[in-house]
Amino acid sequence: MTNFMEKVKDFLYDAIDYVLILVIIVGVAAIIGWRLDILFAKDMDKATLDSEPTNVTPIASDNKNGDNDSLDSEQDPSQAANEDNNKDIEENHESEPDSTDREEPSNEDSPTVSDEIITVKIPSGTLPPTIANILLEKGLIDNKMDFLIKSQELKLDTRLKSGEFQIKKGIGLEELIKLLAR
Repeated sequence: MTNFMEKVKDFLYDAIDYVLILVIIVGVAAIIGWRLDILFAKDMDKATLDSEPTNVTPIASDNKNGDNDSLDSEQDPSQAANEDNNKDIEENHESEPDSTDREEPSNEDSPTVSDEIITVKIPSGTLPPTIANILLEKGLIDNKMDFLIKSQELKLDTRLKSGEFQIKKGIGLEELIKLLAR
């Protein structure tokens, strides 16, 4: 009987290592499977886009001297006051009768808007959906999902860098992604 008990003890001591290994593997697989859907949730980005207002109207800039004052207002905490001033200026222009002389210079200024350089600061450790939100706020991209899909197609979604970037407004989506992945 003692010989049988010793064999059972030996078997348990030898088998306990394999049992612990299996328990750890099953535990890790269960945790990864449980959280993996959250890491790659494609519907989560669409839900945040649906909750954002779709009727956004840009405010026209009356900057005739060609300076990039709009860049300073993005970094300046008094941006809200500047927006109020822009709204007052727009209301004043709406109350004045339109003439063809006034419309022509605004059409000539439109190409300079595409040459505008925007400073974008991306914090360290920022994920691609958050980078897309930052670029959307700065007006560099039109659609967050297009940016995310294109970055995945180019296989640069894991290489997007943090830091401060000088980006020309109107840059193509591929060029923008490649610039951020340098």
